[in-house]
Amino acid sequence: MECVRSVTYSILVNGVPKGHIIPSRGIWQGDPLSPYLFLLCSKGLNGLIQHAVDGGQIEGFSLCRSGPKISHLFFADDSLLFCRARVEDVVAIQAILSRYEKASGQMINATKTTLFFSKNVSDFTKETLKNLLGVAEIKEYEKYLGLPAVVGRKKKASLHYIKDRVWGKLQGWKEKLLSQTGKEVLSKAIVQAIPTFAMSCFHLLPDSLVWPAEKNGLFSVKPEYKCLCDVLGAGTSVADPAGVQKSLWKGVWKLKVPGKIKHFLWKSCTNSLPTKENLAKKTIISENICHLCSEHPEDVLHALWGCSKVQQVWQRSFGWLDNNDVAAGSFFDLVLLVQSKPRLFLLFAVTAWAVWHHRNKSRLQAATIPLNHIAVFAENFLQNFTEGHGQKLPPERRAASVVKCRPPSENVVKINFDGAIFGESDCAGLGVVIRNSEGHVLASGGPL
Repeated sequence: MECVRSVTYSILVNGVPKGHIIPSRGIWQGDPLSPYLFLLCSKGLNGLIQHAVDGGQIEGFSLCRSGPKISHLFFADDSLLFCRARVEDVVAIQAILSRYEKASGQMINATKTTLFFSKNVSDFTKETLKNLLGVAEIKEYEKYLGLPAVVGRKKKASLHYIKDRVWGKLQGWKEKLLSQTGKEVLSKAIVQAIPTFAMSCFHLLPDSLVWPAEKNGLFSVKPEYKCLCDVLGAGTSVADPAGVQKSLWKGVWKLKVPGKIKHFLWKSCTNSLPTKENLAKKTIISENICHLCSEHPEDVLHALWGCSKVQQVWQRSFGWLDNNDVAAGSFFDLVLLVQSKPRLFLLFAVTAWAVWHHRNKSRLQAATIPLNHIAVFAENFLQNFTEGHGQKLPPERRAASVVKCRPPSENVVKINFDGAIFGESDCAGLGVVIRNSEGHVLASGGPL
């Protein structure tokens, strides 16, 4: 210990060592000599314990019948000692620690020292050894260095704290301050890092996992998606009739809209949005009634289309859709109906995204676009986006209005006519139909 008394320090002034400081209280905890002194002292303690083990005074702990016995484990500032629950072993350990204290000057802190007994130790023996050492007993599943001290057969109960910590982090994040992308990044950076330490210590995941779909054995999303498609296709007689789904996804990912809207549309079609019905299924919330209309459960179709409060948004450009046919299906079916009209498909995607954005903001009682302005907002948003990216909107195809003919009164004839001018060929046409009160055609005329 002469080195401890003679240790000196210098400080750098403009890059040059100055001074010769001699401490009067020995070395401090962060001194560069501390690790070496710890190794020297722990080496001596290790020799004392090993000598007692070789002499049969202490018997260590074995993980299995044929495995080696462990008598002690040393950490940075903690030590674990293992022995039989017998007075002789405890007395031998006390003698070793007393000898170590006299040689090193390090005292055992009784308030930080604890005992752990196996289930086979009787209560009488426990009390005897606790009184002999004068330290407290700890129970199973208490933590050491952030991990449970003992992990038995009930691994789920031992490691349940990981789930509690993850859930605590998620509950602490304010939804109104984080976008969906921000939540995903935060989940990967923080939440996924929480179980890493426990996984590395207890090997919760085997080291020999291999993904057979890739030659290098590493997992990736694309081959997983292909495997799932193959499995679904093999499990049903007709997995995707006429390639409907493939055609839809191809159309979704080729939409000339921001990526967040395409991602939103994909989640909507796969029922992956966090609607109240989906959240209730996962027991995250207790009720699933739509907060806008307070009448029906909020699934994806209701939140984006079927809600009575939202219907006004769609009347401007999508009034031609039959609500009865849509209500009987899903949002996926609704998208299939709209996909056949390229220009309206773009507008539909932006409008649905704006409706969902309004839903989230209104749920948090935050400022948002009024429902009666969403249709105009979607048209302007789409127009600005396409012009900003040097694109042109697909030509608009107006749906032909369906007019049902009503027969005239008795003894009256009804004449229906229509005309058209074709500018590219400088031609014109006229059609005339004359019907009686029973709807029978009396006369008709063709193009001029």
